[in-house]
Amino acid sequence: MANIRKTLAAVVAAIAVVAGAGGCGTGSRPDDGSVVVDPSVQDHDLLDDVLAIDAKRETGGSGFSYVPRTRPDGLHRLTTNTAESRIVDGYQLGAERVQVMAEFAAQPTGTCASMKADPGSGVCVWAGPVKAAANDPKLRNLTVYVSQVGVQPTIPDDAVTRRVRTFWATADMVPVAAASWFTELVARAKAAPKVKLG
Repeated sequence: MANIRKTLAAVVAAIAVVAGAGGCGTGSRPDDGSVVVDPSVQDHDLLDDVLAIDAKRETGGSGFSYVPRTRPDGLHRLTTNTAESRIVDGYQLGAERVQVMAEFAAQPTGTCASMKADPGSGVCVWAGPVKAAANDPKLRNLTVYVSQVGVQPTIPDDAVTRRVRTFWATADMVPVAAASWFTELVARAKAAPKVKLG
């Protein structure tokens, strides 16, 4: 249990740092001449995240293989990270920046049991097999949880968090290519005006 708690804390911390700094496990925005979506474009951070995820996937990287069929309300940022034998995709939602983690693994992880023993670490929303992932053993099991938001000692039990939990408890997870909202974001991100940093 302590090992699961350490792993969970490391994944949540890494994704939180990445989400605050630049999304998709890429760290902060570099000032080395990189090209990013123009900051004047609505949702530019989300569009940068989508471009990074798409580029990573095109080169064989993992993350965001399966997403909800419908776009989560208030989607603000996307992050992804790999820890031990898990892939954890993060979704920052709404003005309160609720962080939802979708943890994929070959076997059940015990994350929900760990959270039940230590409720401050997160709130488990759903755990079970991914029906669409039968041919991809690394992605057969999914655990969805709401992680700590900022420096709050516990996950708030408010209307926003309850709506998020309800959405994710019933979300139909599909291969990313079958989620029109994601492919539309990729197209929008590729078409958006870009600026060179540095």
